[in-house]
Order: sequence, then C-alpha cells, then structure tokens
Amino acid sequence: MKRVIMGFCLLAFLVVSLFSQEKDFPVLKGPYLGQKPPRDQPVIFAPGIVTLLSEMNHNPPVFSPDGTEVFWSELSGDPYYSKIKYSRLQNNKWITPVFVPFSYQIDGAPILSPDGKKLYFISWRPRQGEKPQSISKLWFVKKNGENWTEPKLLSPVVNAEQVRWQFSIAENSNLYFDSEKGLMISRFLKGEYQKPEKLSDVLHPAYDGITPYIAPDESYIIFANSELPGCLGETDFYIGFHKADGSWSEPIHMGRKINSPDQDLCPIVTPDEKHLFFISRRSGEYHVYWVSTNFIEELRLNEIE
Repeated sequence: MKRVIMGFCLLAFLVVSLFSQEKDFPVLKGPYLGQKPPRDQPVIFAPGIVTLLSEMNHNPPVFSPDGTEVFWSELSGDPYYSKIKYSRLQNNKWITPVFVPFSYQIDGAPILSPDGKKLYFISWRPRQGEKPQSISKLWFVKKNGENWTEPKLLSPVVNAEQVRWQFSIAENSNLYFDSEKGLMISRFLKGEYQKPEKLSDVLHPAYDGITPYIAPDESYIIFANSELPGCLGETDFYIGFHKADGSWSEPIHMGRKINSPDQDLCPIVTPDEKHLFFISRRSGEYHVYWVSTNFIEELRLNEIE
C-alpha cells in the first residue's frame, strides 16, 4: 500500500472509461466534456464518465488553453502500467479517447505548458539503447500542427533531482515540483534550466509540501500539506501568494469548503482560471473533483487586508 501511495501521481492517473468501444462512448458536447460548471462546493467531475480506481492515486485531467483537448494517463490492469490518452472536441462533440502515439507503457502525470505548445510528463521509459530508468524522469513533446514531436528528456539539470508526483510549469517556463527536499523551483534563464533550489522555508518548513500547482504568472502557488496549521486530516490544500518584493506569504489553509478530513491532492487550475480540479478520497474512493476558483481571489484580498 505504501508503494501505491508513493507512486500515485507518477504512474497512476485518472480516467477509466466505462465505455470500452467507440459505439458505447456517450455523446458529450460543449466545454469540459459537456459537464455543468460547479459553483462554490466541490463536486465529482463527470460521474459515470470519468471513473477512477478505488484506493488508487492519480492526477486530474488537463485541458488545452482553448478547451478543445484533454489529456490524462490511464491505468490498464497492472497498477504500474500507465499510458497517456486524450480526447478532443470535434464539431462540438468529444471524440472517443485514444492513446497518444508517443506514449510508452510507463508514462504518467501529463502537464501542458500554459501556451499549449508543449506537453510534459513523467516516465520510466528507457532512452534508445538503454534499459528502463530506475527512477522517474521528466520528458516533453512539442505540438507540430495536429501532431506531436518525438519525446525528449528535459534538461539533465532538472532530471538530476527525483521529481515526485505532480509538477507545474509557469508562463516563463519556470518549473515547480516537489522532491525529498521540499517544494523546488528550476528557473528557465537564457534558454536553459538552472539548478533546482528550494522555493521557500515560509511555505513548507517541514519539507512536506507536495503536488504543487503554480499560477501561470507565478502570482500564487497551491500545494498539499499535512503538517501546517489547520490541516483537517491527511493532506489539505494551502495557498501562498507571491509578494511584490519577491517573497511568499505565509501559507493559507484553503478552508473546509475545499478541504476534507481525507486526502486532497494534485490541484490544477484550468487555463481559463475558472475552475480548480483536484483529487480527493472524501467519498471513500479517489475521484476527480472540480470547483469554482472564486475563493482564490477572496483569499488574496484577505491576505492583502
């Protein structure tokens, strides 16, 4: 069980379709797989369509900036077998999900760059002529019209670290992730990634900030934590705001409307900044939830006051 928990966002991931053949896939029209947008209380995303394995950790889906594509990594029987799938909106209808052509059998946690031109993911895949990697590494592909380039390893400076679970990319390509050292940042300067450094002792003095999401403009960061004040149980979400002087605010507990006594993990804000997706075991099984992001501005205003 410990191995499953530690590996959750790397190899495990969300969507197990109830519809295995194209003719059985439902007709889904409109934004976000045709789902009714949530309000201020988290609700399960696409129940009966996006269905997750119980007792399994994973990431929420990631949508393209224009909202016409969605990516996830799908478990296939063996809990350590995962490939990346996607669907796209075509003629206002979501097509039956398929595996992306570049996906290997041990890929997971896909993350799109804010401009949608790159897809990053974590993988144990081998490089040409080598054996499968003993630790996970970050890879990426570039959008080439309707296709994607061949996967490439991200900078060796970044991959020298063990990237755990979910990571996040800012508009300026700065990379945020969690490791055994805590929340980390690798700055992208002059076309190259710099040596990762610890983000802030203010945000997570106990080194246990996990599954970070960074706002595209780096104005705030959301992460899960179990040791900070206010935690309701296993892991809760906290938010830190970037100050004008470059420092970070004290982490703010995101409240009982968002958090639960069970595990809450892997926050991702949609490109239109209207919805927060995350995973939670609050119902007894892991599911993807989504909720309006109105509360983020409220927390920011409270912080300023």
